[in-house]
Amino acid sequence: GILGADEEIELSVTLNSLGLPENENFEADLVFSHDGIGGITEVPVILRVTGENQIPNRELLLDMGWNMVSLNIEPDENGIIEMMVPLVDAELLNMMKDGTGRFYNPQFGFNNIPGWNPAEGYLIKVNEDCSILFEGDEIPWNTPIPLENGWQLVSYYPQVAVDAILALSGIVDNLLIAKSGSGMFYSPEWGFSNLGDLQELQGYQIKVEGDVELTYVIEEELALAPVGIFEKSDQENNVSRNTHFQVKNPTEQNLSLLLKTEMESDHFKIGCFSNAGLLVGSGQFDGDGNCGLAIWGDDPITEIVDGLIEGESFELHIWNGNNEVVFEEDFLNFLEGSSLTYTPDGFLAVEITGFSSVPIEFYLAQPYPNPFNNSTRIGFGLPETSDIKLSVFDTIGREVDNIRTGNLEAGHHSIAWQAEGMATGIYFIHLNIGSKLSIRKVLLIK
Repeated sequence: GILGADEEIELSVTLNSLGLPENENFEADLVFSHDGIGGITEVPVILRVTGENQIPNRELLLDMGWNMVSLNIEPDENGIIEMMVPLVDAELLNMMKDGTGRFYNPQFGFNNIPGWNPAEGYLIKVNEDCSILFEGDEIPWNTPIPLENGWQLVSYYPQVAVDAILALSGIVDNLLIAKSGSGMFYSPEWGFSNLGDLQELQGYQIKVEGDVELTYVIEEELALAPVGIFEKSDQENNVSRNTHFQVKNPTEQNLSLLLKTEMESDHFKIGCFSNAGLLVGSGQFDGDGNCGLAIWGDDPITEIVDGLIEGESFELHIWNGNNEVVFEEDFLNFLEGSSLTYTPDGFLAVEITGFSSVPIEFYLAQPYPNPFNNSTRIGFGLPETSDIKLSVFDTIGREVDNIRTGNLEAGHHSIAWQAEGMATGIYFIHLNIGSKLSIRKVLLIK
């Protein structure tokens, strides 16, 4: 047909579901070819056969620990206590929070979350992997979500997965940062995203400047910002590929850190450590010299320290395939922020301006992992060829192991301590170089 300027036409498409199995998703693209700008518009659609008069349902799959979730249905029961009964009865729910900090704690019988708002996302902490099922009316994917200036937890309405850059392109002029529950993020200002596809039933943290209305974009033709201008990182699954540093389990809050370099850094691994040697974040450089990662804060409702507290400093370690090296401040240029200091929901952009195979001064890095079981790796740097002694002492000052003694060349070194015969407890790693001594504390757990 023919459409003139400023004209429109409504089309109805009937999909025949006869013979298709129920409760399965069928995805397709409706392709609209035309001689206007772009030539082709593709509209992704999803068909779910529910059966006659069947009420739509959604199953939230929850991992042990914190989960950031949302629903794209209007739940039949929206009272938080009533909705969480299956998890509470099974003694699985630890805590639930909304984006403003209101919470439900079943242990103390307290709740001040007024009710489930489908436009919002929620944080749910469970003590083991589990799931919970909800029923309700489906919400159209293009239903607007009002956003206020600052941070909020929002829902994701589409049933199809859409790249974050495209999905959020309608608010790109107001968007400061968007984050997933795993700490991946999208920063339009820095032209960086490792957030990947936004997914059904996931919640997202969004920070905007000014009040704005979010309508998700799922069609390429409607994108207000060309995807090509962004450095789309291949890091979406980088943590799972980061075989040197462990994966840091999400806590309640994090700081977003963007590392940039012009060095040959393809697939270098990054580990972030507290001054006590606790891993608080890990990531991997992509082929464009970018690494985006989350630095996790301490979860206040756990008895153990599992992250950083506000104002606490941290250090960066890099693994280049052979050695683990501590990044010295001399090689860091702060593009946004001024120091490696943790701020909840903060943002740092750091350029790595250089890297030397020989450190400027002597150092002993935090052993990793720490705590550890049987084996931990100890990194240290020598500005010149030196006689060293690397040894282990117990809590009463006795030397219990001599890891390495002798002459080593200048450079960055990494040596493993095998502690199979040692008892569980606290030990102190000593590195002696002439009159210089550096000490790190480690915890052996068996």
